[in-house]
Amino acid sequence: MMMFKKLALTAVAVGGLAAATPSYAVVTTFADFSATTQVRNIRWQKVGSKNGMIYSTSTGSANTPGNVNVKFSFLQPYFTNNNIAQSVTAVFLLSGTTTNDAASKTPLPTVPPTNYLTQSIDSLTFSFKSTAPITVGNVTYAAGSNLLSGTVVANSTIGGTDGGFSAGLTNSTAGGNTVTYTSDFLDFSNTVNRSFSISLDALLAAVGSPPVNKGLNAGNGQSLSSFRATATGSFSSDPAPIINAVPEPAVWGMMIAGFGVVGFQSRRRRSIKSVTA
Repeated sequence: MMMFKKLALTAVAVGGLAAATPSYAVVTTFADFSATTQVRNIRWQKVGSKNGMIYSTSTGSANTPGNVNVKFSFLQPYFTNNNIAQSVTAVFLLSGTTTNDAASKTPLPTVPPTNYLTQSIDSLTFSFKSTAPITVGNVTYAAGSNLLSGTVVANSTIGGTDGGFSAGLTNSTAGGNTVTYTSDFLDFSNTVNRSFSISLDALLAAVGSPPVNKGLNAGNGQSLSSFRATATGSFSSDPAPIINAVPEPAVWGMMIAGFGVVGFQSRRRRSIKSVTA
């Protein structure tokens, strides 16, 4: 019986060590999305001189926030190896605002000279909802489930070259900013840092009559001029989030250790009974 106690204590100690030892911090891109068509699905709308709104649009000409279909994928090996949630159609919604923020202009060492424009966004939210059931392990998530949602407080930025036809919308907790992710499929409670990078391509900022595409631009002391673009992007965390429907390796290790202890105890009891008999 003393030997069993020692083995049981050893198993518990090993299991506890596996659970308590943190894995090396590694930034993992765990999801991405892409446009389903060439129609521009994002609008930046200048309001007044220093205010603005950024939002997804249901059509290439809509002037109000709306849902748009995109292709969404989870990128962790479990999903990719089992062909789960790969390029699934998702409903994408994004909305953000900024108040009293002029775009900054940083000179670039180019010929001819130009500037890098940066527009701060005060608040931003986005979500991706599934349009069909998705099965992960033994769990089936219904259509309308939350693939990924984000809430961002302050310091998201739109950045790109003055006159360019592409830009980026980014943020990261590494700089002390607040980026919160939620998902029905993933658990982010273990993550230390979270970030995202959304590309704004085929940027169109038409002005004048007939309209001329001036690309990304801003007047002095003003926010970015209005534009439309096509959004694609990726989402990262450090470390990778936990997949809700699949036990983590440390959990599997503890379960296996537990099964071993139970098996030893069962064999021990049978051995004692046979000796007694």
